[in-house]
Parts: sequence; C-alpha cells; structure tokens
Amino acid sequence: MNHTLDMFMDSDLVICAEREELISHYLLSPSGQISKVKRVFSHPQAFAQCRRWLESHLPKVEIQEAASTSQAALQASLDASAGAIASPLAASLYHLKVAAPAIEDFQENYTRFLIIGAIRRRDPAKTRPPFSFPSRIEWGP
Repeated sequence: MNHTLDMFMDSDLVICAEREELISHYLLSPSGQISKVKRVFSHPQAFAQCRRWLESHLPKVEIQEAASTSQAALQASLDASAGAIASPLAASLYHLKVAAPAIEDFQENYTRFLIIGAIRRRDPAKTRPPFSFPSRIEWGP
C-alpha cells in the first residue's frame, strides 16, 4: 500500500470516488474437507482478517503467504493437502470446493476501494480516504 501511495506523488491521477465492499472470506480446497487441509495459502490481509477462525479450527496448519487471494487459490488447486482463503469466485475459477464459508473474524468486514482516474470530482467531501496523502495530491472532481 505504501508503494502505491508513493506513486501518487509522481502521477497526474486523482481519486475520483471510493467504494466500500462487504468482504467475506472462504476456506477453499480441492476436496472441500477441512480435515484434509495441512497448509493454507492466502494474502497477509486475509490471514489477519481470519486469524481467530484459523487459530480455532486449524491451529496446526502451515501458513503460506501469497501475493493475492487469487494466487492463493491457484496454489491450493495444485496441492490436494492445501487450502486457500479466497472468494467463491476463486473457487469457481480454480475448480476448488468450499470447505468453510464466511470464516472472517468479524462479519461486518468492509474494504474501502479507491477509484482513481484523471477526472476531478466536484464534491471532495464524498471522496475522503481513511488515511492522509501528501499535500500535492488533489482530490478528483
């Protein structure tokens, strides 16, 4: 995230809008059986959002970080003893089964997405992010 924010300093792009999405994480595996999962792949943020569930249900599994939840699903699809924390869409794309749905620790699990572009927004109050930027960055229309 820091690298992405730093890139704004050398860019003409602006934040045009933001969107909050409810995020639900699923444990996926080739078999769909929790008992067969010996290692779990996922993005560090997904691990953080499912930490308590993992400690409670899979305390002895090996944790393997991936660049994205999609990459985690791909890795799990190649290993019968692996699982991935990812979305139902990833399950479909990589022919995995849902071993456990909605494993996030907090059911009100929202992620804020920023929409960037070259067009400025007229009401900057509607595009406030949850963090601050260097003063050179201008809010979009």
